[in-house]
Amino acid sequence: MRKPIAGEKHHWFPKAMAKTWVDTDGKVSRMNHLGRSRRLHPSATGYVPDHHNILWEGGSPWDSTFEPRFDAADNTFGEFTGWLDQIRSDHPFGARSKAVPVSDEARAILAECLASLIVRSPRLRFLAEKWAAQRQVQWLGFQPNNVNQTAGGTLQHLQGPFSRAIRSGGKLGFLIATEGSFLFGDGLMTNLQDSSDLPLSPMAMTAITPHVAVMWFSPSSCWAFPKAVSVGLSGDEVTSFNEIVQGHSRSTVFYIGEAPVLTESFKSGEHQCPYVGDAANRASVVDGWQAEILEVFEPG
Repeated sequence: MRKPIAGEKHHWFPKAMAKTWVDTDGKVSRMNHLGRSRRLHPSATGYVPDHHNILWEGGSPWDSTFEPRFDAADNTFGEFTGWLDQIRSDHPFGARSKAVPVSDEARAILAECLASLIVRSPRLRFLAEKWAAQRQVQWLGFQPNNVNQTAGGTLQHLQGPFSRAIRSGGKLGFLIATEGSFLFGDGLMTNLQDSSDLPLSPMAMTAITPHVAVMWFSPSSCWAFPKAVSVGLSGDEVTSFNEIVQGHSRSTVFYIGEAPVLTESFKSGEHQCPYVGDAANRASVVDGWQAEILEVFEPG
């Protein structure tokens, strides 16, 4: 395992993924919760220094980094986004849904990339630090000054379990923006916690490109085939998706084209879903998309 580099930029918006969000000038558009927009090179945004380092004051033999755990994802994001573009192209014009074939290799790449976005998300980091502080107060009676290290120590073990869960089970939905485009923010919709113990019905949903979002969910029962379904979303549905993104984000959203209309929850500069139980991660429009995906049947 390589040694940590203090101050290293750790991207939660992977550079290879960010390249699909550039406009004609090769830059991405970022807006903060105050409504201020900036145009930046893909490698110059969507990162937090030391985000995946576990460092102790003054240096320590226990200093470490879990940034290399995302190398497999970063090395395949280009292939992943190319596949999603093909799914978008193959979705019939005017059709609501379509079965999508998914090879084991493609699913493994999807699982690695999606899991990395969940683990790297600033929202999960926020929750991990919040819960670490609460547990320390509950168990010790006071809060030590090591919340950052405790949260990092927890997060570093999640990439493998999350990737295996996505790879081995559940349904995949590819949401296609037929009008408008999606947002990607510093928080995504998921009920996965800072633990390798999964909830009964795990789910995660996030845009990967401006026009294709991925939804993974594990219902109590479903058809074995198809393994994935693409769903064409209307402009109103894309707006609903983007409102969900803003609700789970805190201070940053990325977009292409016209600047988004900010929601009041995003303007507050706080994650509006501080807990990841089922009740905090339910939206009727998402339930509807899941129901439509489950209705599609294809003989194996």
